[in-house]
Amino acid sequence: MDRSFTEQENGAAGNRLGTARQLRQDGRPAEAEAILIELAEEYSWTADPDAAEDSSNQLAFDIRQELGGLQLDLGRYTDAEATLREARAQVMITIGGDSLAAARASNDLGVVYKYLGRFADARQMYAHAQPIFEEHDPAGDMVASLFHNLAGLAHSEGRYAEGEVVSRDGLAMRIALHGNDHLLVAADTAALGGLLEAQGQFEAAAGCFRRAVEIFELAHGRRHPEVAINLSNLAAVSEAAGQFTEAEKLYNEALELERDLFGESHPETMRTLNNLAYLHRTAGRVDEAREAYRTVVAALAPRVPDDNPVLRAARNQLEKLREAS
Repeated sequence: MDRSFTEQENGAAGNRLGTARQLRQDGRPAEAEAILIELAEEYSWTADPDAAEDSSNQLAFDIRQELGGLQLDLGRYTDAEATLREARAQVMITIGGDSLAAARASNDLGVVYKYLGRFADARQMYAHAQPIFEEHDPAGDMVASLFHNLAGLAHSEGRYAEGEVVSRDGLAMRIALHGNDHLLVAADTAALGGLLEAQGQFEAAAGCFRRAVEIFELAHGRRHPEVAINLSNLAAVSEAAGQFTEAEKLYNEALELERDLFGESHPETMRTLNNLAYLHRTAGRVDEAREAYRTVVAALAPRVPDDNPVLRAARNQLEKLREAS
């Protein structure tokens, strides 16, 4: 670092970091990012191995961990990967590879790798994090969060039954720690819903998504990213169950929120639009479907890898529509 920070300065920076976290949680990402970028410019790293216990190094990591998570929220996967990879590399040097900070860095980077389709890299990151978390807090939130992420990776790889087992274990931990109405319980419940949906258990999945919406809405109001995402999930379950009118209503409601909260070209917005396009195509509304698929491809192609499942699905559907015309 350019200079040493006093305990008072570190405390003030920690308070600003807390403000940024709250803004992110409240669905105000631009304001959160402005604070985090400012903090990251102030708090770099020291290369001095004797400063491994320096609280300023820990704070530098915490800032970048939050910034990387926010970039992930915003669908800026390449930015998130760069931020979190650099943070992990620095933590391994300045704090230590067996530290909780290193495990947290690996856990977060594993999530980004999952979104980038780099599943082997994600597994490697989680394998580094798991024994450290389990040693420090075997039944705590860190292990529950890792289980959430492992279940999400299993979902992405098509290992649905295996993912369900891990997801239920993590959810049970959360409920034991926080009760039934906590936001982390809502997130884990939604993740379980996705795994149940993938196995054709539509009624149980819908119950998970409704419960998640209820908890998130109670805490944050209707206009919140997690409410929007889980409305989209609920729409997909309704469509799979043959409830097409209800599905279209929910997709449109989710899209309205996502466009407002995330922006027109965010991957979550495009995921919902891609699902709505498929619903239109099934209903014979080919022109609407084609236009929606074109929007998805144009938005995602510059932002995600070619094997991103939503981008790949939109391209495949466009090709089928061309062949049919």
